[in-house]
Amino acid sequence: MYFLVVVISLLLSSVPAQSRTIQDLIDKIPGKTGNLTEKDDISVSTIIETNKHAGLGLDEPLIMFGDIAVPSGLQNADPCTARGCKWDRSRDGLVYVPYIISNQYSPQDISVIKRGMQSFAEVSCIRFVPHQGQRNFIHIKSNSGCYSYLGRQRGGQVVSLQRNGCVYHQIVQHELLHALGFHHEQNRSDRDKHIRILYQNIIPEQQHNFRKVDTNNLGTPYDYNSVMHYSRYAFSMNNEPTMIPIPNANAVIGEARQMNSNDILRINRLYCIEDKSAELSVSELLHRANRGNVPEADEPKLMDDIAVNEKNADPCTSYGCLWSKYSDGKIYVPYVIANHYSSRELEIIQRGLDSFSSSTCIRFFPRGNERDYISIESRSGCYSYVGRQGYAQTVSLARNGCLYHSTVQHELLHALGFNHEQTRSDRDNHIQVVWENISDDMKYNFNKINTLNQGTPYDYSSVMQYERYAFSKNGLPTMIPIPNNNVALGTSTQMSQNDIIRINRLYQCFPEADEPKLMDDIAVNEKNADPCTSYGCLWSKYSDGKIYVPYVIANHYSSRELEIIQRGLDSFASVSCIRFFRRTNERDYISIESRSGCYSYVGRQGYAQTVSLARNGCLYHSTVQHELLHALGFNHEQTRSDRDNHIQVVWENISDDMKYNFNKINTLNQGTPYDYSSVMQYERYAFSKNGYPTMIPIPNSNAALGTSTQMSQNDIIRINRLYQCCE
Repeated sequence: MYFLVVVISLLLSSVPAQSRTIQDLIDKIPGKTGNLTEKDDISVSTIIETNKHAGLGLDEPLIMFGDIAVPSGLQNADPCTARGCKWDRSRDGLVYVPYIISNQYSPQDISVIKRGMQSFAEVSCIRFVPHQGQRNFIHIKSNSGCYSYLGRQRGGQVVSLQRNGCVYHQIVQHELLHALGFHHEQNRSDRDKHIRILYQNIIPEQQHNFRKVDTNNLGTPYDYNSVMHYSRYAFSMNNEPTMIPIPNANAVIGEARQMNSNDILRINRLYCIEDKSAELSVSELLHRANRGNVPEADEPKLMDDIAVNEKNADPCTSYGCLWSKYSDGKIYVPYVIANHYSSRELEIIQRGLDSFSSSTCIRFFPRGNERDYISIESRSGCYSYVGRQGYAQTVSLARNGCLYHSTVQHELLHALGFNHEQTRSDRDNHIQVVWENISDDMKYNFNKINTLNQGTPYDYSSVMQYERYAFSKNGLPTMIPIPNNNVALGTSTQMSQNDIIRINRLYQCFPEADEPKLMDDIAVNEKNADPCTSYGCLWSKYSDGKIYVPYVIANHYSSRELEIIQRGLDSFASVSCIRFFRRTNERDYISIESRSGCYSYVGRQGYAQTVSLARNGCLYHSTVQHELLHALGFNHEQTRSDRDNHIQVVWENISDDMKYNFNKINTLNQGTPYDYSSVMQYERYAFSKNGYPTMIPIPNSNAALGTSTQMSQNDIIRINRLYQCCE
């Protein structure tokens, strides 16, 4: 009966999880930790389901385009920019948007809403502030559904965030973006070049939601990953797609979980044109900082942001420029920082320096009397030499334009020996350089280099990749991705997973000596990783029918990180007989620690067994659940015994040293079907060496694969069947 209730409750749930994939989270690059509430693990397209009855109240506005409130007489929902609806900028350069939050919300709801508002302050000049009598303000209420007016309306204007269905981080961001004046991505003026609308699949009375709008796109590309883009099945009447990306019909669409770099760039271009955080991709930051600079007499020659001793800038690896490894396996790089930076600027630099230690063996440390070191100074722009030069070598981070996390990482990667992505030896297989659009005196920046690519694929998301308009003389692209020219290019704001892999391979950063062998994120005692069920690794059932799993958590986590871990542990109790509890003196237990990445053994091992949740990259609800499922005895979905009936593994696209991760295992599938939405399923590009899929669903190759952000219904059924939680 208990199990039946679990299944029924799941079937009644109407919120699909379509957002950050589990593979993305395990491969997460340094940056912010995960969202705190389970409510954040959904797609903004959930708005459509929540809004079935929106706007039907007597005092509620007409709702169009899914969640845009339309003032009386403006049913055509003309773009905000046509009627002047921007919020005013103050003399200090900031845009203050007053708000009132209704007393209908719980403290937890208010926390989610305020976090959504605060996220704008972190990346733009927008500041949501409590209303103190201002004439114009937003009034956040729990009305029928999720909706907002488009831009400032004058007076108080409702932003509806219904408590049951709308209080999620990405939906808060989505509706606030409407309030700032931004439309849906699929309605923008150039959308027909990027998506095909299948009107025959759209609910007839909802077809108006796909009307094009004469939007101001602020010079940014169409973005499938915008938090303003709906999913491919939005408003479908037959469960067939209503939108298909072109030319690549398999491109992921409408699965954003938070604002991305293009969303942020648009805010800054519309509102913050004079704000120093307006250009957020590393390549735009560098070009902005270095444009027109005249180096001082004692500064080196530059090739864009690379200081060179020779014009041809031969790759560092050809003349031996690595920093030395110490006996403990670490690479210690001494540095000094000039005393002309402010405390805030020093924090940014220090954060960039420290970000390497959490995911690599690189350790930047203040110089004592070491001969070779980097000297971080505010010179003419942002630049660095490539690799160790000997004695003092400058890393220039000009106070005016270079003090951003991504720029600090970028220049330090140069100092470690890495060149730009677009100059690597195999780049012509991945980007087309449009020479006729490049400024004549900048063409040398696109010369190919005989780079050592460390066996990693070309990475459009590398922090070392410039954006598609870099050094353009006419506003047209200088680089176009191939074969899919719509791929986001050079929009990174921090190191990617491939950047990190390259550091570790170049400097031979191996796991700590006391850490286990890994098969991706599975710790193994034997290379063949036989399934747990073949050697009896279940946790014991107690007399009350519950499975009690003792745990300890290392003391190096912050209070916020502990909350994320605890929520993951507690999530099993609500859907199964599993109870994670704090260890007292039990012999067998899991030890949750921040080690080298995210990993776990499969099933109970006996005595202490590590579940590694690295502070920098693993602290997301889905990742916690994923690793705990390993500890309970579950393998990855793509390795299960019947997988060949459901996915085609494309071996030729897999990195050669990662193919073992796709070996089938004689799994016990608990009578459940293969589940593309399992939190144990990786996404279709996992371990790709060339940017092409490594797994293709069959027979429907367009099925979403590995996009889960929490346990699926089948994951829960398997737990209950394996541990016999039915009585």
